[in-house]
Amino acid sequence: MSNKSSKGGGGLVFLWAIAGVLVLAAAAEFVGPKKGWISALSKTEQKSFDDVAVLTTRTPTITQGETAKQTTAPKSQNAGSANPEKAIPVAPPEDEGKTARKLAAEKQAKEAAHLEKLHKQFLKEELAKCRKVRIKKIYTLELKSGERFIGTLIMITSSRAIFTSAKGDRVLEPKQLTQKSKKKLFPKAIAKEIANQRYDREVEKLYPPEEPVAVVRTQTRKTGTPTPRRKANPYAPFAGYDASPAKTPKHLLNVLKQFKLWLDMQNRRSGVGIVTKIWAKQQGKYIVCYMTMGNIWNKVDRDKRVTVCDMYWRMWSYRARSERKVSSTKRAHIVLLDKSNNIVGGSSKNKASNVWVK
Repeated sequence: MSNKSSKGGGGLVFLWAIAGVLVLAAAAEFVGPKKGWISALSKTEQKSFDDVAVLTTRTPTITQGETAKQTTAPKSQNAGSANPEKAIPVAPPEDEGKTARKLAAEKQAKEAAHLEKLHKQFLKEELAKCRKVRIKKIYTLELKSGERFIGTLIMITSSRAIFTSAKGDRVLEPKQLTQKSKKKLFPKAIAKEIANQRYDREVEKLYPPEEPVAVVRTQTRKTGTPTPRRKANPYAPFAGYDASPAKTPKHLLNVLKQFKLWLDMQNRRSGVGIVTKIWAKQQGKYIVCYMTMGNIWNKVDRDKRVTVCDMYWRMWSYRARSERKVSSTKRAHIVLLDKSNNIVGGSSKNKASNVWVK
């Protein structure tokens, strides 16, 4: 009995000792140098949990120019978890250069459509001003050679007029006539020229010409006063066309590609390959687009070919100017070739917008 009593008494003493320690610890939370030690411990645990939660849910960021890769989120600290964190896919950064080119192409397409609409309007307005050319009417015409011709008109097309006179029959072409006489006999050609001029002005509003300042040379007299001499021509005259096939320069590839996309669309609309090959050349301050025409070209009515050629020049000159490859649309030429590389149409050497066909 005495042994059992001593064992029970020892157990009671041990329990009372533990209770005393707990009481002292609880008291230390409120008083003494260890005040607030339980609260601090719980906050530390909570903070570490919050940090883990943020790391496992935040989307990784990629700096500009860095290659995009799939990035996995940090694994949970609980290694025994049956549901590990899944990889978070990161969208690749968009190519800024590609986006810029796409936006520029869309802008050019809208501008080109708007300019073509304006050109149709200009041509319609100028054609409405034209006087009707009458067969069997006597015309008095002045030729560029200085000759004065009087004859009766018996037939006329867009490229020539046939007269009868006291000296016999005679054929006259627009290039032989002065501007005043040309307006009498070929008013539609003049209307197209004016419409093209108005078109050029619209392009220049979007892309003002960048003509260089002419150099002014001076000379000093004995008095020491500088006197201005004639201005030097900032550009050498256009040397002419070189129809030999050549590789397009790298700096002209983009403008040629944009023009080709437009040509492909025209070919799809017509259902035939009117243009079969194109390349471009830099000739001084001018750029020239050489176009090889398909067999169908010569089967098209001549007036229609002139209209199509005129449209080719407008689109090429606009593309060249919008890409800043020329200082003005006047410096963008086109040349139409047959399969043997013979020139069969295009811009005139002295005036790019003055197109012709054979």
